[in-house]
Amino acid sequence: MAQPSVLKSKKGEDIKIEAIKYCAETANAAIKNKSFDPKRYLNDKTYKINNSITRSWYNAFTKAFNDKLKPRYEAACKKGEMQKSDYAKLAYDVRHHARVFTRSHMSDKTGLEQTRSRDSKAYDTKDGPSFKWLLDRQKKNQENAFKKSGQTSPFRFDEKRAYQSIIDSSTRTNKAMNFLNKIGALGLRDEIIALSRVIKNDTFASAVEQTPKNIKCKIHATKKYFHMTKN
Repeated sequence: MAQPSVLKSKKGEDIKIEAIKYCAETANAAIKNKSFDPKRYLNDKTYKINNSITRSWYNAFTKAFNDKLKPRYEAACKKGEMQKSDYAKLAYDVRHHARVFTRSHMSDKTGLEQTRSRDSKAYDTKDGPSFKWLLDRQKKNQENAFKKSGQTSPFRFDEKRAYQSIIDSSTRTNKAMNFLNKIGALGLRDEIIALSRVIKNDTFASAVEQTPKNIKCKIHATKKYFHMTKN
């Protein structure tokens, strides 16, 4: 499987298309589930599969970018062959494509609607934050940190640091979500987050008391989620 090249003469859109194709093909090869049809997954928009497989594909896609492409793009930036802003936009676009693509193949319509509803409330878009939203948030975070520092000099937005933060966030996956996928409890995400808040404000025992007894994995997942958010 040929890896995308990083050339000064290449257009940004061409580099993005090559990166997405490489990561998608690598992710396809990583899924060993017999019920998964790699050709249909990439070419048939009506093909739906369970959340566990879509999450595994999403993780494999991200891993392919991190393992093989990220080092190349970082090297290109150091050599002046790629601007940090272009790299940040590329990392965002590739990850955003993976998010939208995997969601389009989810068989769990209720879970998909819940996820898109959360994103709409948080980012005003149904499929995660826009690049502008992330950049604006980085600027706001820097401004808040600057104010807290008590400095009197004028605030200056550090764009390079903001772009690096976007790159870093675009190449990470959510540990808690990965764990929920592993134990088959992705659909309990909202309840688990709510319970983890109870834990932070009170005790694990209180959370257990508020948990329906017929959903044992919720308690187990909540404990694990809370552990992950603290480390």
